[in-house]
Amino acid sequence: SAPSSLGTPRGSASGAAALAVGPAAAAARYGLRGREAPLLRLDRPAAIVPHAAEAAGERFPPEALFAAADRLLMDAATAEFVFCGTLFGSDGPFTDLIAPAIAAVEAWATGLAARTSDPAALLLMIRVARAHALAMARRAVPALDAYHDRLAMALWPRFKGRLDAHADSL
Repeated sequence: SAPSSLGTPRGSASGAAALAVGPAAAAARYGLRGREAPLLRLDRPAAIVPHAAEAAGERFPPEALFAAADRLLMDAATAEFVFCGTLFGSDGPFTDLIAPAIAAVEAWATGLAARTSDPAALLLMIRVARAHALAMARRAVPALDAYHDRLAMALWPRFKGRLDAHADSL
């Protein structure tokens, strides 16, 4: 049928009736559309090689960048913790060795969260951080416990603020 002056075909649903769709259509409309992929790669390397990505013209969402950086920190901390435990019989100088790396990643991650206005990205970052904290617990390496706690304390309020801002805009 011909469109009306409002842009919808005459006789078709508009307004709230047009939004009443089945679960499959709603999932397609409001789904993550593959953005949860960083969550699916937690058991294999999730490195992003900057020069290769730049050469290929690739761009990554905040949660993918966060997942790659946090995974790198997690793997480096695990290796250093095991090395120090093997060499020194305790964690020895581990804290002094890894503290600058933890501080750098934490500062970068909180800055990334502060610049991110997408609540879905923030929620995915929270989920990735939680999955990484659980992976560290399974490895029996408490090296990043405090870091993951501080990260959660920074990400949750930012997520709530962005979600509230989106709700207020509606």
